[in-house]
Amino acid sequence: MSSADIVGIDAGAVSLWFATLGVDFAGPLAFERIGLGQSNLTHLVQDQDGRRWVLLS
Repeated sequence: MSSADIVGIDAGAVSLWFATLGVDFAGPLAFERIGLGQSNLTHLVQDQDGRRWVLLS
């Protein structure tokens, strides 16, 4: 599944947000929904170098 298919994620906005926070990442970012939550969606975010973060939306 491509990042464009992930509900609740704007990949460009997340990348910009990471950059403004000073997060060191190698784009593009990949997103994968994890968990079964409906109110607070949880996503695994991974960059091209294999670094990973958890994003709650």
